[in-house]
Amino acid sequence: MTMMGAALSVTPPAGATEGGTLGVALTPGRGILASPNFWYIHGTFKFSVEVTDIGGDDDENLFVFISIPDEIDVTLYSGTRWYCEDVDGGVDCMNPDYVVPGEAWPLLTITARGSTRVSDTLDVYAIADSDDEAHVGVPFLYDTST
Repeated sequence: MTMMGAALSVTPPAGATEGGTLGVALTPGRGILASPNFWYIHGTFKFSVEVTDIGGDDDENLFVFISIPDEIDVTLYSGTRWYCEDVDGGVDCMNPDYVVPGEAWPLLTITARGSTRVSDTLDVYAIADSDDEAHVGVPFLYDTST
């Protein structure tokens, strides 16, 4: 599955897309210190992904790809009716729920850890059956040496 979207601005602690018909928000959890422009991650950490139908049409079958560097190991995915699997470059997730405009799919929570210093971006790409799509990214620094 190929997903495309424009990189959009992020405002920590929760990044969100602007415009389009899907809204994606990333929220830092345990193990993440959010600054105005960066997430600082150490040890085991969690973050949540929330996708909302912000368009005028109903949507269903949400597909989400979370781009995570190879140095980071995803240890748990959780959320109602989320089906996820590790793939090259990150995690593929799917939720079959039907949502109406203004409604969000259930929250997806990712737990992960790493083993080295990494400076990168956590990126989320979302697309629904209606071909609505969105992308959001949060710059982060993962460092186990501190």
